Amino acid sequence: MAAEEKKKKKPIGCSIVIIVVVVVFVILLIVANVAKKNEEKGGTTIDPSTSYEEPTETEPSEQDELNAQYGIPPEGYKWNTWGELEVIPVSGIAPEEVCFRFLRAVAQLDFQTAGIYSQTSNIVRQYEDYYSNEVESDDSVLFSRKLFAEIIKSIEVVGVRDESIMEGNKRVITLTVKMLDFDILEDFEIDKTELFAYADLVMKTDAEGINSRTKIQKFMSDMIINNCQKGLIEKEEVIVDFVLEGSVESGFFIIDDSDIFSHCLYQYAGELYSRLMTEYERSREAAAEPIAE
Repeated sequence: MAAEEKKKKKPIGCSIVIIVVVVVFVILLIVANVAKKNEEKGGTTIDPSTSYEEPTETEPSEQDELNAQYGIPPEGYKWNTWGELEVIPVSGIAPEEVCFRFLRAVAQLDFQTAGIYSQTSNIVRQYEDYYSNEVESDDSVLFSRKLFAEIIKSIEVVGVRDESIMEGNKRVITLTVKMLDFDILEDFEIDKTELFAYADLVMKTDAEGINSRTKIQKFMSDMIINNCQKGLIEKEEVIVDFVLEGSVESGFFIIDDSDIFSHCLYQYAGELYSRLMTEYERSREAAAEPIAE
């Protein structure tokens, strides 16, 4: 009986082996068939650890085309369709910060940056006008240009004094600033002894006296500029208003800086010269040495 049971179990074991072999063979056939199809299609094996995206070509923007035509614009600017520079609004900045940045740029004579915060600035326009080809560079213009530069370089923000919210997305920011302010003529603190000594020298060496006044006036102008550069003239505290338009989201622009601009101009250089020369002439008359005309 035991021998018969062994004979019955043997065929069952063989059948299992045969089934396993057949399954493996079928799997190998399937794998080989898939590889063959990939080769026929020109496909390659893809590494699942890497990813690949088909590059997409984007149409050039209008600004890209303008940049190609007019060149790369300065930082903070873009071209319009007429080839003119326009400011890119700086969003997320409070109006008082716009004023701070504008004045900081002006004090550094960085008018490109100043233009980002105001395209209608009287200060920027005046400085550019001084260097315009249409302006004659005589001694008077050169003095005004140098003095204007010294004044705006002296601007120093003390703090915010007030803020008003107006209709039409407008704000008025009132600042206290320190700067050279020549509304009072005596603030120049000119050394009259030095000036009159130079005038005496000119009068003695310039026999005809034709250019004597021009030389003395230029000497006086140089004295004023030197005093500014040496810090011999004290800054004055002034209160100025700035008018801005816009919003924090879209960006604020300064649309009116005329208040501080009025403190940057000195209209009385000729008056100062006349007053000092009158004083000089009187001193000469007292010494019986009339000035040459």
